[in-house]
Amino acid sequence: MNVFDFRLSDVSDTVLNMPFEADRNSTQAKDYSTYSNNGTVYGARFTSAGKSGSAYYFDGIDDYIDLGNPTALNANFTAFTLEAWVMVNTTPAGSDEPLIVGKGPGIKYAISYYSNGKVYFYVYTGSNSIDSAMGLNAWHHVVGTFNGTGKVLYLDGAQAAINATDSYGATGTTALSAFIGGGYGGDYLNGTIDEVRVYN
Repeated sequence: MNVFDFRLSDVSDTVLNMPFEADRNSTQAKDYSTYSNNGTVYGARFTSAGKSGSAYYFDGIDDYIDLGNPTALNANFTAFTLEAWVMVNTTPAGSDEPLIVGKGPGIKYAISYYSNGKVYFYVYTGSNSIDSAMGLNAWHHVVGTFNGTGKVLYLDGAQAAINATDSYGATGTTALSAFIGGGYGGDYLNGTIDEVRVYN
């Protein structure tokens, strides 16, 4: 399958572009952006049953992808977009809230799935979020976008939640890693993730 990375003056319009297609293995997930923010795979299984071609399956026990803390993912974003296709198999237990994609803990930016069956979009802190119900065992396209003054969560192409007057204005920075599928606090997603992108 062809992999596309759109560029202007040889610089990607994404800071993370992970379609989970070619050049993959059991230990590394390739970033096709010019920033080369490749991820280290911990347990997640490469599968041909993705939304578009291949994807990674996460068992909900201890699987995740660690993106590290590269400069391109640790900027003090004043505008950004997170995007992923995700199919969640089971609701997280207790108060678990695994990341679909994001940076934390002490959330700086993230899309996550909480044990109440809702998908959340965070900017700067865990108390600054918007959310929407998201069903199990079906593919969903999730997009969170922030323009410096407000944030919007889209689910399957429709606006699902909005906060037009965000009180922070930027994401802040943290020395901790960005993750896909979980990766901190013992919270891990049971499901499949595909086509992960971060735009800044």
